[in-house]
Amino acid sequence: MNITDYLNSLDGWMAYWAFEKQPPAVGLDVDRLFYRGRVEGAKLGKVDTYAFVKHVPDNIDGNWARTYSNNLFEYAARIRTGPPLGFGAMLAVYPVLIVNNISTELYNWIQNYAPKHFAAAEFPSILNLASQDLYYYPKTPVWGALYYSDYRNQSQQCFSPKKWTAISAAAR
Repeated sequence: MNITDYLNSLDGWMAYWAFEKQPPAVGLDVDRLFYRGRVEGAKLGKVDTYAFVKHVPDNIDGNWARTYSNNLFEYAARIRTGPPLGFGAMLAVYPVLIVNNISTELYNWIQNYAPKHFAAAEFPSILNLASQDLYYYPKTPVWGALYYSDYRNQSQQCFSPKKWTAISAAAR
């Protein structure tokens, strides 16, 4: 699968999961931006979910990825509207980096990066186009026990071509 095919498929799958494709703001360095806002009873209020997708060179390092992910989280926190976080509102941000082949350094970074935010989640993922494997923080931090499995499932459903194939096969 090449990047063009992936992004075209991603557009359809994000619509399937009720995300709206939005034009990125001027200066926002992403290939795709998706948004979904909905009330979720399990999360006791409105949840604003943003997905930022970017094809990046294979040689980026963990410091670059951390800064990039955090900048997208901060951007989403600034543009969201509604009640204050933690008081009837939550924020979920999925920065997705696409590489042709994941480096050992980037793999090690994603296996250990689980930032903590109040009433919000920054859940980066990395898609290795060559293998179609999706990587993210695999554990559940104590402070994320209520929602972390949901973030992993959401990341798989939305961004993994392997998961898309399984979902399509199950629907037949």
